[in-house]
Amino acid sequence: MSHITIEVSESARQIVPNLRVFGVVVRDLDGLRNADITVVLEAATKSLAEAGFDPELLAQSEPFRSWRNVFAAMGLQPSRFRSSVEALVRRTLKTGMVPVTGIKAVDLYNAGSVWHQVPMGAYDLDRVSGPIMIRTAQPTDAFVPLGGAPEDFPLKETVVVYAQDSQVLCFGVNHRDNLETAITQETNDAVFFAESLADVDPLAAPRALEWLASLLFQMGASRGAVFAVPVNGEPVPTTSWDEMV
Repeated sequence: MSHITIEVSESARQIVPNLRVFGVVVRDLDGLRNADITVVLEAATKSLAEAGFDPELLAQSEPFRSWRNVFAAMGLQPSRFRSSVEALVRRTLKTGMVPVTGIKAVDLYNAGSVWHQVPMGAYDLDRVSGPIMIRTAQPTDAFVPLGGAPEDFPLKETVVVYAQDSQVLCFGVNHRDNLETAITQETNDAVFFAESLADVDPLAAPRALEWLASLLFQMGASRGAVFAVPVNGEPVPTTSWDEMV
């Protein structure tokens, strides 16, 4: 796929009006396969430790509390269906290290998610064939989860998903990716996403995405399009990365 188009449906805006989504297309990821990212993972783990989160109080801490409110608004039990960032932070606090999948691009965006406390994700551009829509799920949608069984992820019309046509790319905004479009060891071109909630820290997502993209470029990748998804016609806040407007 040579370019990305992405929109937020009115039905999704009604459920998550404060959602802000930023993305960057990154090409030539094959150079990551031999990269040593240990220092990055250790630094992200250290940054989280210095943030002083108490695992017992994480559900009451921001931004995790606000993301739980999003999942409740989707009709999902927040203690069962957690935001990807809460799941990552909990696991990192428990094990003392950012989780390692062995897929360098995934490990790096997981590190960015832990470091900046924002959900991050990515899709393989060779496996995404059409425009991406952030919308509510439909009963006719198809979803092959990356871990778990399809019946564990109810595609009810209050659940916000990333989708292309009738294929769900990510369930519950950022809860679970689709096995068929996720990044693999062989991925060369990908689109990376980061999400913020406007009433918590609207700049968190662009900061995290800039951090990630800078690392990827240092490791030999090249940048494609950079974009922000406008919501309700509002101006999209940015950091110093002017191309994100």
